[in-house]
Amino acid sequence: MKKHFSKSFAAVIISAVMVQVPLLAQVKINFTPEVRRSDEKPTGLADFDYSSERNKEDVSVPKKTRGVERYNKLNIWGEVIPDSFLFHRNTLSQKQKAVYDAGYKGLMKNEDRVEMPVGLTRTEMRETIHALYYDNPEAFWWDGGYSVWTNSDDTVTAFRFSPWMDMSELDASYEKFWNATAPILFYASKLPDDMSKIKYIHDYLCLSIEYDYDSLNAGKISGKLQTAYSSAVEYKTVCAGYSALFQYYMQNLGIPCAKISSNSHAWNLLKVNGQCYQMDVTWNDANAIPPYFNLTHEEMAKIESHTPDESTKKIIDANPNTNRQMSYIQYFGALLEGSPYTYKELADFDYTTNSNNSNTVKIYQTEPTILSTVHNADELKTALFKTCGSDYYDGTIFQFYVPTRDEMDKIYSRIYEGEICDYHKGVRSYVGNGVIYSLTLASSKKQPEGVKTDNSQKLVVYEAKNFTSLTSLFVTLGGGEASAAKKIAESFEDVASASVNNLGDGLFELKLSVNEEAEIRPALAKKLVNSGFDLFEIHDKNNEPPKIGDKGPCGGTVFYIEGKKAYECSEILGTEDWETAKKLCKNYKGGGKADWALPDKDQLENIYQNLRKSGIVNDNTWNWGASTNTAGSAWVQNFSDGEKFYTTDKNYKLTVRAVRAYKY
Repeated sequence: MKKHFSKSFAAVIISAVMVQVPLLAQVKINFTPEVRRSDEKPTGLADFDYSSERNKEDVSVPKKTRGVERYNKLNIWGEVIPDSFLFHRNTLSQKQKAVYDAGYKGLMKNEDRVEMPVGLTRTEMRETIHALYYDNPEAFWWDGGYSVWTNSDDTVTAFRFSPWMDMSELDASYEKFWNATAPILFYASKLPDDMSKIKYIHDYLCLSIEYDYDSLNAGKISGKLQTAYSSAVEYKTVCAGYSALFQYYMQNLGIPCAKISSNSHAWNLLKVNGQCYQMDVTWNDANAIPPYFNLTHEEMAKIESHTPDESTKKIIDANPNTNRQMSYIQYFGALLEGSPYTYKELADFDYTTNSNNSNTVKIYQTEPTILSTVHNADELKTALFKTCGSDYYDGTIFQFYVPTRDEMDKIYSRIYEGEICDYHKGVRSYVGNGVIYSLTLASSKKQPEGVKTDNSQKLVVYEAKNFTSLTSLFVTLGGGEASAAKKIAESFEDVASASVNNLGDGLFELKLSVNEEAEIRPALAKKLVNSGFDLFEIHDKNNEPPKIGDKGPCGGTVFYIEGKKAYECSEILGTEDWETAKKLCKNYKGGGKADWALPDKDQLENIYQNLRKSGIVNDNTWNWGASTNTAGSAWVQNFSDGEKFYTTDKNYKLTVRAVRAYKY
C-alpha cells in the first residue's frame, strides 16, 4: 500500500509540471501584531505607505519537483543540491554516509523498511539518523522518529522511519507546503545578493510565525512542531520549526545552511561570502531589531541556551569564522529599521501569469533608515545637534548605535547625569556586542497637538483633519507667506478679522474671528489647502477640566483628580532597584519639569484602579512605590492583578514610573 502511494505521489508532481494548472498562492501576507508582545514591533515590519520602483524585473516560474535519489537531492528548480550543503552528513564516517544515503532514498520513497548496506552500532545509527533529520527539512512529514532491527551482536541491520503524520494525507499536505513556500522562494531568488535573500526570508518568518507557547507549556512539542510544516503552513511552531523552514529556504536559494542545536534549543549556521555565521530566527522574532543575525561562533556561544551539542560542535569546528563582515551591523548599517519588503507581491503569485495582470513585480517597497553610529559622548552631542538642533520638542526621540556595550555604559552615565541632554527616558536593544539606544529627550517646548516631528529631516508633518470640525486656530507650514494666508482669510465675507502669529521654524498660526463659524471654516480650509498651505487644527483645552486618561501638561497620563489638582504619571522609565528608581524619578524632566517623583502606595493604587483596570495602560509587571515602613521595607504592587505588599529586598529589578501633581 505504501509503495503504491509513492508511485501515485510522483505522478501528481509530474502532472503539475507538465500541465501548469494556474494556482494562486496560499501564503500569509496579512501579519497580525497582536500575537506578539505589545511593546515591541516585529522584526522587519514594513511601512506600507511608501513604494519605489527598485528591482522591477520578470519572475520566471520554476518546475515543481522533488528529488528521490540520494545523489539527486534537488531544489525546487530541479538543480542538484551539493553535498557541501549537508553539514551533518559531512561529520559522518564512510559507513555512516552509506546508511545515510540509503536512508534518504527510503525516506523520500516512503519505504516500509530500509535495508542497511553496512552494519552500524546503535550509537553510530543514532548519529546517522540525527544527521539525516537535521540535513533534510524538505521531509517535513518526519520528526526524527525511527525503529531498528538488530542481529545477535546488537548490530543494526535495518530500520524504519516513524512519520508524525498519516501518510495517506501526504498528497494534500505537500500541496499546502508547496503553495505556502514556492512564491516566497521565487521572489527571493530575484534579489541581487545573498544577504538580501537572507533578510527577505528572515523578515518574512519573523512577521508570519507565532511561537507556540501553549504547546511548549503543555509539553506537547513533538511531531509537526519539530518540522518546517508547522511554520510554513500553520504559522505556529517552536524553535525547531523556525530553524527547519529557514534551512529549507536557504538550501533552495543556493545558500549553504545547517540546522544546529544545544540540548534545549535549535537555530542555524549559514555560509555567506565564504564565511560561516550563526542565525537564530526564533530569538530574533518579536524584536524591533534582530540581535542574533549572523553572529560569529564566539558571539553566539556567550548567549544563554546556545551551548552547542556534540554534533553542532563538529560542524562549528569544521566551519570556522574569522571575521564579522557579513554581520547585520557591518552589512546593513547601524540599523535597518523595519524591512524594505512589504511582501505584497506574494498575493499576486500565479503559476501561469505570476502577477495576474503584469509580468513584473516590485520586491523592494521601502527604503531603510540608517542610524547614527557614535563611539563616545562627544560624538553623541554632535549627532544630536546635527539631527535635532537645539530647539527640539519635548518627547523627541533620537536613536543611535554604539558598537560596544562598555562604551554604551559610559555614554549612558553622562546622559543620566544630564551632561549631554535633558533626559526623558531610554531603551536599549542589543545587537551582538553593540547597542541600539532609543533616547527620548525632555524639553520645556511643547509640540502642538496634531503635529509629529520627523527628526531625521527636521520637518513638521501635518495630519489630515475633518474640515467640518475646525476650530478658529490654524497652524501652517510652507506653500506661501503668512500674509498670503491672512489675505485669503479676509477675502471671506463672514470673517470679521484675521491675525497671524509667527511661531518660528517656518510655522505660523492664523487666528480667526468669524460670524458664522460652522459655515465658513470648511470652505476656508479647502481654499487654504488648494493655495498650497498645509494645515491642522488646535483645540483650545485651557479652560476644560482634565479627565482620567487625558494627556497631562507634561506628557503624562492623568490618573487621579482631587479638587483643582490633577496627577499625571509618566510612561515606564525602566526596570531598576528601589534606590535607583527613586533617583531616576527625581532626575526625570518630562515636560521640562523637575517635580516628578516615585509614586507612593496610594498613587500606585490610583494608577492601577483608574488606568490599568480600564485598559488605558497595558502593564502586567510589578511596580515600585516610594512608601516604606519602620522595618525599612519598600512598597510594591503587581499591575496584573493588583496584589501589593511591603518587601524587604530593595534590590529587585521592578518597573519604574514617575508621578507629579499640577493645578488646573
